[in-house]
Amino acid sequence: MKCLKRPPLVNGKRPMKVREPDEDHVTSIMDSMLKQPTGDHLPFVGLVDPAQAGRKEDMSLTKLRVGDYDIFVLGGGHSREARELLARMNPDNEEYQYNVCYVYVGLTIDEARQVTHKHNLGAGYHRDLSFIEKLWCWRQVFESRGCVKSQEVKLACLKEAGIPNAAKKLNAQDPLLQCAFKPQEIWELMCKIMSMWQKGEVKGQKLKLVARSFLKADLDLEPSESEGAKKNQRGKRLDRAAAKEQEMALLYPRVQLQGNKVPMVAEDMPAQHWIAMGSMAPENAVPILLEVIAKQISLKEMDKKFQLVKQIAYVCKAFAVGVGVADFKDAEKKYPLHTKKEILEKFVGGIRGGQTSIPALDGHIKRAIEWKNKERRLQAKNAIHAFRTKPLVEPFVEWTEVTHDNDSAEVKIIDGDMRSLSKLQTEKVSISLTIFDFPYGFAHEGHASNNEPFPELDVVEDMLPSIRSAFQEVCNAGQELLTWCKPNVTNPGGPRLVSATELCVLGYYSESGQREMAHYNFDPTDMRHNFQLFNAVTQKYQHPGGGVLCPYQKPYTLYSWLVNKFFPAGAYILDGFSGSSTGAIACVKANRNCLVVEINTKCA
Repeated sequence: MKCLKRPPLVNGKRPMKVREPDEDHVTSIMDSMLKQPTGDHLPFVGLVDPAQAGRKEDMSLTKLRVGDYDIFVLGGGHSREARELLARMNPDNEEYQYNVCYVYVGLTIDEARQVTHKHNLGAGYHRDLSFIEKLWCWRQVFESRGCVKSQEVKLACLKEAGIPNAAKKLNAQDPLLQCAFKPQEIWELMCKIMSMWQKGEVKGQKLKLVARSFLKADLDLEPSESEGAKKNQRGKRLDRAAAKEQEMALLYPRVQLQGNKVPMVAEDMPAQHWIAMGSMAPENAVPILLEVIAKQISLKEMDKKFQLVKQIAYVCKAFAVGVGVADFKDAEKKYPLHTKKEILEKFVGGIRGGQTSIPALDGHIKRAIEWKNKERRLQAKNAIHAFRTKPLVEPFVEWTEVTHDNDSAEVKIIDGDMRSLSKLQTEKVSISLTIFDFPYGFAHEGHASNNEPFPELDVVEDMLPSIRSAFQEVCNAGQELLTWCKPNVTNPGGPRLVSATELCVLGYYSESGQREMAHYNFDPTDMRHNFQLFNAVTQKYQHPGGGVLCPYQKPYTLYSWLVNKFFPAGAYILDGFSGSSTGAIACVKANRNCLVVEINTKCA
C-alpha cells in the first residue's frame, strides 16, 4: 500500500535504528509459521500520522480503507519476508498469501513502538537484539535523554529494546547498559570497532555461514582415478552447484553465493570484553581501542589489557594509601623512582581474591618510605649547611630579615643571660611559642656551657620535677611529657645505641586557662601519641676557630616539627638557650619570626 511509510526523521535520524533483515530471525519466524500457519503472525504494526488524526473518534474507516491516511509502519519486515518465502514454498496454502496490519491511532511514536514489541512477544516472533544492536538502541535513548545516567533512562533503554519486566532485570542488565553510556570519545571508537566486526575485519574474529545448506558437500564425493569417472564427478559438481543456487534463491533470496560457496558473516559480538572496560578513564581506554582498530590486538587481548589497567590502578591506589598521600598523582611527585609503571606492573601478579594487601607491594612501600626519610634528612642537612654559609649581619641587635630560597623571616639575636630577658628585651613581643633547651650545667653558677660530664639521670631525677613544677605556674592549660627517641646515635667509647631517648615538657597557656582546640592533643586519636622519632645529630657544626660549635646541637627535623606543629606562620618564637641556633634556622625555613637568646658568644 502506498499509504504505508516509515516514521519521519528526528534530527536527521530515524526514531529508532531499523534492524536489517537477519537470516536466523527469518528462519525462526518461518519455523513458527509452519507449526501454526493460521496464527496471528502480525507482520505489521501501523500508526496513523498524529497530524492527521489524534483520536479514534477522528478516524474515518472509509478513508482508511482507501488509503487516504499516512500510516507509519513500525517493524514487520522479518515477518513479511518469512511469509513470502513460505508462500513460494507452499503455493496451495492461502494462509501465507495475506499480511496482517494492526493500525493504531492517538499514540506517540514511542508508545506505538512499545506496542510493536508487545505484539512481537505475544506472537513468539521476537528475537533478542544482538549485542551491537542493543548498544546502538540504548545509545540513541541515552543521547535523546541528555546523556544522563539515571534509573529512568536505564528503564527506558530496556523497554526500547523490548526486554520484558525491565524493572526486575535492571540490575542484571546494568553492566551492558554501561557499555552504551561511555563518553563520546570512547563511544566513537567503539562504533568503529563494531562496524569492523560486522564486516569481519577484527583480528581473531570468528565467522559463521550466513545460511545453512541442506545439500551434500562436494568433499563428500568419492575420489576416482579414471578419466571417465573424473568427468562424471565434474558433471555432478556442476549439477550440485546449480541445485545449491536454486536452494539459496528459494530459501535465502538475499544470499549471494561466492564461488558456489555460502558466504561467511560475523557471529554476535561477545559482551564480556566490553564489560571489562568498566568505568575506565578515556586516557587509559583510548590507546587500547586504537590498537583494536589498527588490527594489532583481538577483543580477547583487549579484555586482558583492560584487566591489566584496572589491576595497575588498584596497585597505584594501594601504594598511595600505603605512603599516606591523597592520591597517586601526589605519590608520583613525592616518590618518582618508586611509581614508575614498569615497577608497579610487577606487583599485579600478587593480587589475590579476598586479600586486603599485596605482600610484595607492602615491602616496596616500606622501602619507598625509608628512601623518602633518608632524602628528607639529606635535604634538611643540606638546607642547614646552605643556610649557615650565608653571611649574616652582626650582631642582629634589631629585627633583621633573613631569606633562604623562597623562605623569609625576621630574626633578632640577644647575646645575654636568658634569666635577664625582661631587661634585655624591653619591647613587648607577642610570643606564640617558646623553646628552651636547658643546657647541662644550667643550675651551676658561672657555667656558660657544660665542659664536664653531667649524668643525664640527674636531669630526669633532679631537674625534670623542678621544670614541670615551674611550667605549672606559667602554663595554666596543662602540660604534656614528650619522649624523643633518637636512634643511630654513636656513644663515644661505648656501644652503639639504637633506642636512646630524651624527655621534653610541653606546656600550654590560654587566657581561659582551658586547653583549646588549637592546642596540639596527644589523645589516643593521635597515632603517634606522645612519642616522636628524630635521629640525633652525629655531625655537629664546627666553629671557624676550631672545635664543635655547640656540643648539644639538636636535629633540624625536631625543631622543624615543633615550629610547624605548634604555631602559625608569621608569628614569633622565642628560642632560649639557642646554642647552635638550629631553632632559628627552622623558623626561617618555616617563615616564622624568631627571637634568639644565647649567653655563649661563641655560638651567638
